[in-house]
Amino acid sequence: MKKFTAILLLLVLLAGCTDRQKLSLLEEQKTQLETEYKLLQEESALKDQYISEYTSTINEVFGNLETIRKREGFVLELARDIENQENATMKQRMLAGINSIDVYLKKSKKKLKALKSRNYALGVQVDALQETVEQLTRTVEEKERQINELRAQVEELSVKVARAETQIQDKEEIIAQQTEELQKLHTAYYIIAPESELKKKGIVIEEGGFLGLRKSKKLAANFSNEDFISTDILTTNAIQIGTEIGDVRLISPHSMSSFQLVEQEDGQARLEIVNPQEFWKMKYLVIMTKG
Repeated sequence: MKKFTAILLLLVLLAGCTDRQKLSLLEEQKTQLETEYKLLQEESALKDQYISEYTSTINEVFGNLETIRKREGFVLELARDIENQENATMKQRMLAGINSIDVYLKKSKKKLKALKSRNYALGVQVDALQETVEQLTRTVEEKERQINELRAQVEELSVKVARAETQIQDKEEIIAQQTEELQKLHTAYYIIAPESELKKKGIVIEEGGFLGLRKSKKLAANFSNEDFISTDILTTNAIQIGTEIGDVRLISPHSMSSFQLVEQEDGQARLEIVNPQEFWKMKYLVIMTKG
């Protein structure tokens, strides 16, 4: 309508002008129309470019949000399994997952901010497009808030797991200590050796008697168990002595009813424990042989 009015006005003016004036007015009008046409083309090109940028940005942001959704699922799965994994390694994996989500959020936020600035620069006032951008911006900001909360939860969970690991370690140390103490209770020691060797090692001493006669042999008050063989009293029911039964004598004070010396088919003696609970009240068994 504006163009028609301008042309009509031009015709009216031409009617009252000379040929030269008419030509000059036509040239001016042509130049103006060409300028307006060029501006319209540039505006159209800018809007086409904006639509392309808008579509690309929106698709990229939606793609980022989908990637974020998947990575959130991965982080939450790690959180459920953290108690079954090494704490330090699991924490690093969870924080790495959160940091990768943060990267996608920052990219999306930057893209949306640039798109909004582009809207204002071009004067685009399409409500549907503006609403989409605003909605995605709110979604990204909400995700940022959730990721910050998740990062804090990881730290809190890590502290809880570390505390639980410390408690478990303390319990394991107690169990190990109790096991060691129990093992000591179940451990006894025995030695089979001639009299001369037992005396030399300070395990057997002589006392009493008169002028060297009728001396009795007994265990020394203090001796080292490094020359003894350790054994588990729960599983040791017999000990092979390796010498004739007549050459065997127990120096350690064990209850006579708790054991018996048995002569085997090869003539060698074997000590059989018939009452382990009573026998092992004395944890050191000293068997003296002739030699």
